[in-house]
Amino acid sequence: MIVKNQKKWNIGWGTVSLCNMNCEFCYSRFKRKEDTDLSYSDWEKFVYENHQQINSINYGTGENSLSDEWFKLIYYVRKYFPEIRQSVTTNGYISQAIKNDIKKSQIVIDSIDEFDVSLDYADLEKHNNFRGQKNAGELSGQCVLPHGLPLLPGPLEGRERAVPV
Repeated sequence: MIVKNQKKWNIGWGTVSLCNMNCEFCYSRFKRKEDTDLSYSDWEKFVYENHQQINSINYGTGENSLSDEWFKLIYYVRKYFPEIRQSVTTNGYISQAIKNDIKKSQIVIDSIDEFDVSLDYADLEKHNNFRGQKNAGELSGQCVLPHGLPLLPGPLEGRERAVPV
C-alpha cells in the first residue's frame, strides 16, 4: 500500500556499539561491556521492511567502521534503496579503516552522502584527553585535512583564525 504525503523518517542509527575511544561523556560505553549488537541480517531486514518510510540514515553511536558488516550495510542500502540518504558520524577512525582497502574506500565513496567528524577541540592535547585516546586528534584530522582545514597543535590563544592550508 502506498500512502501519499506520508512523512518519512530521518533515522539516527547506532548499528554497532564498538568504539576505539574511551570518552567519559559517552552514554554507550557501558553498553559495549554488557550487550551484543544486532546482526547484519537484522539491519538488512529493518531497511527492507521500512525503506518506503526512510528518508535518511545517520550512522553514529559507536564507530561503525570498526565493523566489516557496516560496509556491507551501506552498500546494500545504496544499491537497493538509492533514494535513502546516508551519512556517518565518525571519530575519524573511518580514515584508517579505508586507508589501504580499495573496496571499502569505494563503498564509502559510493554510499555515504555526508560525513560528520567528531572534533571537540582544535587543541590536539585537549581533544585527545577529552576522547580518552592519545591519537584522537590525528584520526579526526585525517578526515578533515584533505579538505584544507588543519588541526592546530596547542591552544588557539593569540591566533585570530585558522587559515586553510
